[in-house]
Amino acid sequence: MATNVKNMNTFGMPLSIKRENPQPLDADEVPFADLASAREYAKTSPTAWVGQTLKVKEGDGVTAYIIQNTEGDLKRQSNEDETAAAGARTVSEVLTVSNGAAMLSKTPKGGVALYMNGLLQMSEDYTVSGKTLALKAAMGYEAEDELMAVYATNEP
Repeated sequence: MATNVKNMNTFGMPLSIKRENPQPLDADEVPFADLASAREYAKTSPTAWVGQTLKVKEGDGVTAYIIQNTEGDLKRQSNEDETAAAGARTVSEVLTVSNGAAMLSKTPKGGVALYMNGLLQMSEDYTVSGKTLALKAAMGYEAEDELMAVYATNEP
């Protein structure tokens, strides 16, 4: 039930916010007690959105998950320690798009997280084959949009 927000209303706020207590601004930023609760929220809450990061208590720590699509599927956000343990390194690069496609500088090991203007995009809006990332027309990419890809690779 997660919502895919492509265009939203915004307003300028000429003030800063000062935290007065150790609580998040968004009540849904509080870690969920378990993964099942986070999945339930992602699939049923009317306030869940695609790209939202959810935190889940796991053992002595907290793990971040990202809502991937409007069905509320979650993907665990990997960390640098896991990437290093897998013998890979993380690459972040700004993409130049030509005719609906961009070339990555390395071959991804696994998936690619694609951000447009800082917002995580749904994986069904693009495909990756080798080093080529192809955008689907429905993505609504425009020349002034900034695209960034983040992925793990075994290439130096």
